Amino acid sequence: MKTKFRVSSLCILLAMMMVVSMCLVSCKNTEQTASEAGAEPTSEPSGVGVVTPREVYAGEWMEKTEEFYRGTDLDNEIIIDEIYADCFFAHCVIPRPYTIKVNGVLSDEWCVGDQVSVTYENAYYDKQNRAEADLVTIAPSELELDSDVCYKPVIYLYHEELTEVDVALTLNGELTCTYPAYQDGWKVHAMPDGTLTDANGQTYNYLYWEGETYSEYDFSKGFCVKGEDTAAFLEDALSKLGLNRKEANEFIVYWLPLMQENAYNVISFQETAYTDAAKLEVSPNPDTLIRVFMTYKACDEFVHIEVQELTAPLREGFTVVEWGGTEVVD
Repeated sequence: MKTKFRVSSLCILLAMMMVVSMCLVSCKNTEQTASEAGAEPTSEPSGVGVVTPREVYAGEWMEKTEEFYRGTDLDNEIIIDEIYADCFFAHCVIPRPYTIKVNGVLSDEWCVGDQVSVTYENAYYDKQNRAEADLVTIAPSELELDSDVCYKPVIYLYHEELTEVDVALTLNGELTCTYPAYQDGWKVHAMPDGTLTDANGQTYNYLYWEGETYSEYDFSKGFCVKGEDTAAFLEDALSKLGLNRKEANEFIVYWLPLMQENAYNVISFQETAYTDAAKLEVSPNPDTLIRVFMTYKACDEFVHIEVQELTAPLREGFTVVEWGGTEVVD
């Protein structure tokens, strides 16, 4: 099964009737350098309103030091979240645990919600999952997510005191990305607030992984939710499944943009279909283990489905929490 990535686009295509009954249609170049992206138009077409100037980004983002330098001549598939006069913010099409600030001027043809392929240089990545780089080229992207892939499972570890923890994942498939790097498992020191520290002193909010599996997911029970009601539904469902507010917020801000523009989403939280395909071993043994894996299908009309009961164990002692998900396309 192939998963089609759905992007919410705020673009408006303006068509103008000219005296000679010809239509001018604005179209995107197949590839655009950073300098071209910011080029001013030579003249303003008659009848077109003035575009509101974009503001210069005035906030503080990250400290670019040698410690956080990640290299140059990089490429990525991203979705634009915010656009400023001198930069834009985006998240990755293939889920990654960071938001990236891309320095460069975008022409007005690029819009919030556009899925684009970029190359950039001077990339930095810090301990708070913030990235920054300088734009080199930008072009439309048609990358599609795969329904066989588990996207952005992240693992939180909350120990009652500073403790060394070993985590091993046995996947019925293949790991495609991990952070920190998975080397026959992860070994970190966990603190009560969830901060994880590796042997080099690097800190993390969670353990991140992504992988391809061969699972058949169960949609015999679940929910059919209007796209516009997705946020409210997830807030309630994730609370029932045992996620705290911080974890639920990180879940929602990742998945909401992919779901809210659909007419409806059929949602089912997987149990053994997921846990059997992605076995998790933690040492020392956790007192509480919560694993939330959401699958969903976008649909054009309401679908009747038996309602799924959502429960969670009481969070106490050494607590391990994981969440992830994928879109399934029939």
